Amino acid sequence: MSIGRHVTQTLLTAGIAGFLAACTLGQGNSPPAGAERDGAATAATAPNTLAVGCLRQYVYAYAPESDKVVQSIGYGHDDFITSVVWDKFGNLFVGANGPNDSWVDEFAPGQGTQFRRISAGINDPAFLATDDEDNLYVGNLGPLGKWSGFVTIYRPGSTKPDVRISRDVGTLGGITTGKNYLWLTTSPFIGDSTLRNYQLNRDVLVWIVKGLNEPTALTIRGDDLYVEDYPHIIYQYNISGEPKLIRSMRSHSKLAGEITALDTDSRGNLLFTYSVEGHGAFFEAFSKSGDYLGNQPWRGYSLVANSVGGVYGADRKGELSYFKEDFKSSEDLLAEQWHVEPRDCAPLHLAVMR
Repeated sequence: MSIGRHVTQTLLTAGIAGFLAACTLGQGNSPPAGAERDGAATAATAPNTLAVGCLRQYVYAYAPESDKVVQSIGYGHDDFITSVVWDKFGNLFVGANGPNDSWVDEFAPGQGTQFRRISAGINDPAFLATDDEDNLYVGNLGPLGKWSGFVTIYRPGSTKPDVRISRDVGTLGGITTGKNYLWLTTSPFIGDSTLRNYQLNRDVLVWIVKGLNEPTALTIRGDDLYVEDYPHIIYQYNISGEPKLIRSMRSHSKLAGEITALDTDSRGNLLFTYSVEGHGAFFEAFSKSGDYLGNQPWRGYSLVANSVGGVYGADRKGELSYFKEDFKSSEDLLAEQWHVEPRDCAPLHLAVMR
């Protein structure tokens, strides 16, 4: 799942409190060992396990398709969770901002105490990604209002950045990895907003797509890359070679709003949420071939799909919901299976273990 930076800033500005407690969960006496880097994990994270980063203080992991919590992580009352992502071994990475610093922690499967903390090269870690070599990519927004976003890259086990990408980045809109590249969206203070890709684990720019308005969230499924261009357009690119634009898609809502999150399901359908001030939000979907599948009311700002036809959604009122794709009609796309209110949590950041 990718969530646009506009949503994060809006929620932080709103100052959602009332869900927060001053206690800390899952604090052990010594850091546990992480899952083995050679693939022989000391513990297992099941595919389709869901990680939920709350606005502040807490992170929870839920068993696949279940409302059962299998991992709890707690921070200080004044710490904001900024991002979550899994690696291929089931280790969970959490980005956070404290009152005076920022960091990324790595947690072994099921554990509540980190075994690696990265603070060098971190400044507001809004986006996280990993690759097949288990390198960690951190998209940093940088100092507020400075148009100075950057990406730092860390090898497995390292707490120091091996690579820093900052030239012409400006405001960073999102990052992801796929097709053996790092992809990021940028909006510099002067010049074109762009989609860029780099060689993995290197500051080597390969291709650049210019002429975008203000690109933010992005996601990859197979040879297809989807990029949200603020406020309400999604571009689909074929990335089997040099990126080629296939089509653009827009919300079918007649109300002015913005796309707040997007993902693709296991069948290649594009899923996204569209928020309208004063009118709530909508869930919408397009097929891989660009056919509009329909929309329905949606409570949340965030969404992420799993590999078995399920979709998770989170809203600012503190609810986490799980749906099954139905697609019976253009106004009946999802069937709710359950919803919960995570303890002391305004759920915001979602990631599924692939």
